[in-house]
Amino acid sequence: MTTPPRYSSKQNRSAKPDSTMAGAGTRRLNLTEINQNILLYWDTRPFPSDVLEVVQKWRFSFPDWNVNLFDQDMARDFLSEKYGNEIVRLFHTCALPAMKADFIRVFWAISEGGIYSDIRFTPRHNPIFFNSEKELTVPMVPRIPILRNNIFFSKKGCKELKLIAFEIIKNISEKRIQDIYEATGPTLWGKVIPLKNSRTVSIVNWQDVVENYVYRAEYPSSTRGTDFHWTKMQLKMNIYSPHPLGGRSP
Repeated sequence: MTTPPRYSSKQNRSAKPDSTMAGAGTRRLNLTEINQNILLYWDTRPFPSDVLEVVQKWRFSFPDWNVNLFDQDMARDFLSEKYGNEIVRLFHTCALPAMKADFIRVFWAISEGGIYSDIRFTPRHNPIFFNSEKELTVPMVPRIPILRNNIFFSKKGCKELKLIAFEIIKNISEKRIQDIYEATGPTLWGKVIPLKNSRTVSIVNWQDVVENYVYRAEYPSSTRGTDFHWTKMQLKMNIYSPHPLGGRSP
């Protein structure tokens, strides 16, 4: 068993209940009982230097955790090993990188457990944003309300993520929904997971997460705000590939 990441008792005492902040609240952080893995995703290689800098910041803040950066080929190999060729085919049916990222984060977390984070986030000095006693910790924007799947924590075999995975498989197989938010993203998550705390799920305030646990990085390789961002691209093209790759890329 690896040694849990270092954090101060002062940070733990100052954490608020999970109804307002992610941390463990007044509960003890049982870090030795969870899978200490982190996944980040960037679709293609070579990885840009600014993306690698984000990865290094996660490794610095979680020195004893297994921090992974997947591209689509690594994601394909992982899915092939853990789930088989049909799941690989569905993954490659996703035509846009954001959709592939939606896909791999769920299936990876079910198999491995740990933290998934979009590349645009880097950890602050107090990075333990989740409730280690729950199966899943996911942020919500209360004023909308909508869940955010761009950073979350889950335990291995999380039941709620299995339900999300089922819906992702269904939507990609049917190819009827032409909006990534709804087909594989946050809207889908909100249809599966009740927007309140439960015995197994900790719903935390999104604003508290970004103010206390992560920075929102504006890295140069981001397509955010450009015509190449997925929100713009899905208006110009089919989000499903008509010829998904089932094997290894040439």
